[in-house]
Amino acid sequence: MESGQVFAGFIYEYFLRCFQFQRYRCGDILPAVNTICKKFNVADQTVKSVLKQLREEGYISMQRGRPARVIFQQTEKQSNSNIRQFFSERWNAFSDLCQTVEVVFQPLMIESFRRLDERDYDILFPFTEQADIENLIHFYCFVLQKMKNPLIMNLFWECFLFLGFPYISDRTLEYYSAEIAQKRLQAIVRTAQARDWQHLHECLSAFWREFVESAKNSIEPYLLPIPADQQISFVWRIYRGRPQICYNLSTRIMYEIYLGRYRGQLFLPSYEKMAKEYNVSVNTVRRTIRLLTQLRVTLPINGKGIRIFSLGDRTEQPDLTVPAIVRNLALFYQSFELLLYSCEDIVLRTLSSLDQEEKNKLINQLKDYVNAGNCELTPWCIFISAAMRAPLQGFREIYANIYGLALWGYPLKTSQGRYPPVDDKAVWLTKSLIQYLTADDLEDCAAAFKDFVSIALPSIEKYLSLFGIEHAKLQMSPSARLYYQTGILADP
Repeated sequence: MESGQVFAGFIYEYFLRCFQFQRYRCGDILPAVNTICKKFNVADQTVKSVLKQLREEGYISMQRGRPARVIFQQTEKQSNSNIRQFFSERWNAFSDLCQTVEVVFQPLMIESFRRLDERDYDILFPFTEQADIENLIHFYCFVLQKMKNPLIMNLFWECFLFLGFPYISDRTLEYYSAEIAQKRLQAIVRTAQARDWQHLHECLSAFWREFVESAKNSIEPYLLPIPADQQISFVWRIYRGRPQICYNLSTRIMYEIYLGRYRGQLFLPSYEKMAKEYNVSVNTVRRTIRLLTQLRVTLPINGKGIRIFSLGDRTEQPDLTVPAIVRNLALFYQSFELLLYSCEDIVLRTLSSLDQEEKNKLINQLKDYVNAGNCELTPWCIFISAAMRAPLQGFREIYANIYGLALWGYPLKTSQGRYPPVDDKAVWLTKSLIQYLTADDLEDCAAAFKDFVSIALPSIEKYLSLFGIEHAKLQMSPSARLYYQTGILADP
């Protein structure tokens, strides 16, 4: 299960929004502790700490042996104001993220449907019979859990929470006709059962676009005029709570070591200089360097400073007894499964957005990799291109995070040297991209990248298993899958 410290804030935020949106009104009973645990994949102590905080702040009442009850009161005017403010602050990003969700999750949904069996369909059909917003979300969750990928579920929830869908109930804002949704979802299920994947692609796309358009039409009349500089952009929070600062700083420093301003240097700046540069405390820098040292990216040397291991430097094996390292290596693997089913369209759109000068610059960069024997950097190059030049902000945010996760896998490789299954494919990918970009054959570029990912994914899994990180550690926990499989929603 995820760290309680990491997810307590997330669960608190979720319920606070639900109160403000009147999803839970004064007098309503909250779901049982066990139900909340399964929903968020956390221990009961984490949920109890959140409920205790909500009680202390006057949102709920709790008595021994009885379920938690909402006592928070607000007028309809106050609730409407909260809802209007929430959507108004995010409106500039709303359409962009909805398009991102379609491109990223549609192929994931199709792959997940491929993995369903008849027992799964028996569970899935009830979601289509009461197709309110809550059941719509759990329809998607039930299908996607077949991927057994926590990172994919994390991204799904982060997108939907930003869009505000889980906070809404039919009594506060009517997004979409439940009757129409019922027909659309039943058609999707029938098409999936018939294994007509092309038609399923069309059904999923049509339903999502219809749903989004209906949601926009429902929200738009209530929007407030919020200036662009006060708008909130989508941020994919893979990490929550205190570890987020340390993990994100680790990623930033690794980038600077491998490709940025620390490249070619022997030592990092002092703790004090890095604290000022990254706008964090000295203690945060110390914790981060300790983690990077355990990852074998850095090495403190008494009297000299923090030694850097740059690209190509042979290192010792990372300390895999450190949970943070194992967790990020698992996320690294999970990100490649996310890539496998969604990268082709995004890479094509990214390359299509480049002008000729930018394409030539990319070609020359790839040629440099071939000449220097650094073809292992080609996937990073594509991640960075998507993070900077993809046409949708949602794409850019997702690929920036995937690139960050890829950095965590590099020290493991440098500790062992060459790994032919991936290294040889990286050389093939680099030369193929040069050829296809020169011919302006962007579809083949995107297909080549997906082909590389399809080889890299099982190779990464096998590589991690050599170091004792077994397949079970890379997948969603059984308790989380049980929640999505049984479809427990808000039962007290």
